Amino acid sequence: MRWSAEELCGAAGEAVITLDGDDYRLRITSRRRLILTK
Repeated sequence: MRWSAEELCGAAGEAVITLDGDDYRLRITSRRRLILTK
């Protein structure tokens, strides 16, 4: 499956993604850049 960043983050511009027991935070900045942190 494929999702766009906008679909994952929604109106808040932020999402938490859990992969193999680890949580990652995906944010879209006001300048439309993606930031992925653990």
